[in-house]
Amino acid sequence: MKKYLVTIIWLFTASALAQDYTFRESEGDLSVSVMGKTQAGMVEQKFETRKLFFKNDYDIDMPVLGFYLIHQRGGMWGPKILEHIRGHTPLIERHENEITIYFIAGARTHIKQIWNWNGSSFVKMSEIGIDWSERPSK
Repeated sequence: MKKYLVTIIWLFTASALAQDYTFRESEGDLSVSVMGKTQAGMVEQKFETRKLFFKNDYDIDMPVLGFYLIHQRGGMWGPKILEHIRGHTPLIERHENEITIYFIAGARTHIKQIWNWNGSSFVKMSEIGIDWSERPSK
């Protein structure tokens, strides 16, 4: 009897804690497209930022702190989360096989990350703090 009671309580708790999470699509200059090699041949792939939202108790979409860097690898492979960044106001620039992302991480902290595209995946090369005047404006 005790075993069944514990199972019932666990089921009610698990269903109450379940959340509805969704990633919102990128807007504007928050994604970069590249052609990459896969087992199916050359396909368009994306490096993008997305914001994660969850439904609260009142069925309202609430944002999670920060944003996510996502590698969209083509239709049948789905997305890969590269990194969760605790910051805001991202900006992405592409120069050949190098992708630079700028974001604000606090009241006066500006960050610059450099990612390298090697033909099939993205590799983080560096992350440095920069002065606000070094961040490009778009």
